[in-house]
Amino acid sequence: MFKVSDLEKLDKSKIANLSDIYIVAWTTTPWTLPSNTALAVGKNIDYVLVKTFNQYDAKR
Repeated sequence: MFKVSDLEKLDKSKIANLSDIYIVAWTTTPWTLPSNTALAVGKNIDYVLVKTFNQYDAKR
């Protein structure tokens, strides 16, 4: 999970009352994730915001 560091660029009407937003990355080569420190996102790509809980610490 990668924490979104710049919430100012997001549409506030869609993220009301959310203080922490993470992007979940999926890969077929999980051993590469520990070395990843950033993600690239596309300006013209639609993303989905899902409110859920962290299965590791049960935070919502």
